[in-house]
Amino acid sequence: ELRPDARGTLAGFQSAGVELKIISGDNPDTIAALAQRAGFSPDAHTVSGLELAQMSGPRFVEAVLEGQVFGRITPQQKESIVQVLKDRGRYVAMIGDGVNDVLSLKRSHLAIAMQSGSQATRAVADIVLLNDNFSVLPHAVEEGQRILNGMQDILKLYLNRILTVGLVIVSALVIGEFPILLRQGSLVTMLSVGIPTILLAYWARPGVTAKGSLISRLFGFVLPSVLTSAVIALLLFYGTFLLLVVVPGLGGHPPDVGDTEMVIRVARAGAQTVLVSFLVVVGLLAVVFVQPPSKWWAVTSPLSPDRRPALLALALFVGFIAVSGSLIPRRFFTLARLAPLEIALVALGALIWLIVVRVVWRYRLLERLGEGGCGVVYV
Repeated sequence: ELRPDARGTLAGFQSAGVELKIISGDNPDTIAALAQRAGFSPDAHTVSGLELAQMSGPRFVEAVLEGQVFGRITPQQKESIVQVLKDRGRYVAMIGDGVNDVLSLKRSHLAIAMQSGSQATRAVADIVLLNDNFSVLPHAVEEGQRILNGMQDILKLYLNRILTVGLVIVSALVIGEFPILLRQGSLVTMLSVGIPTILLAYWARPGVTAKGSLISRLFGFVLPSVLTSAVIALLLFYGTFLLLVVVPGLGGHPPDVGDTEMVIRVARAGAQTVLVSFLVVVGLLAVVFVQPPSKWWAVTSPLSPDRRPALLALALFVGFIAVSGSLIPRRFFTLARLAPLEIALVALGALIWLIVVRVVWRYRLLERLGEGGCGVVYV
């Protein structure tokens, strides 16, 4: 007899993107009829153990991948089915209750046993269902997806900020000027990473996670952003610095041109503020790319129905403008008051970054370079 919540449980799995397969030692026709009552399609492909026993190699693999209902299956065949799915990159969770399920449970990534099942089954299980309650599993899957999706967004932002600032500092020290002060770095971190990651974790939603390597997905996002950000940031910093040294009056408060040390100090403060402003802007743009509110932004992540991350980025940008325009916060973070030309340089740098990274992400240019033998590949 079917449990009252069987149909709802299977529907929950399917809505979470889980591919379901029923494997049983009973008659295939009986299992297929019960599967239809539980919500499987009438067209669900049914495979018997006798048929599998006559298959080998590619035919066996094809039957496992296409089959949804398996009947008259031996314990060894159950184990083989799980192994085939694992070999094809699937993350396999196996639910069983009898001794004949032990082999396949041990072979799976996640072994789930019933409390009423055999002791051997419970001994090899990663999860034991108290009261044999299957209905909790779809909620567990959704919570796991929510955690993974939130974690990926947070890692993208953290790696983007850490690698960008690190590359800028190392590159700038080779030339000789330190590009960013500790207080300024804390402001960049708070606005582009600290506040967004806390709220992104809280707002994370369940959903089917992307296939493939997590490292490849992370660096597919991070590398184009980091390299572009670092190059533009260095150009902005040293370009502004040299410009303010050559033409001190462009900074808004021209120092005594005879005092070379003062000219350099003012130029350095202006260049650092331009750099900080650029890093904050592109960091907030990265938040929007991580949770894209429209199709134009959805080049590295699927379109998000949640507009809160984009509104948060806008609010933090307004907050940064308020900090930059207020005397006490500006002094606390050691920022200079930007002249119109410096603001235009920040806007131009952010626009160039936006165009370049979107093109690279959209057309997977780094990945294509790697495939072409140029030595640039996603890790």
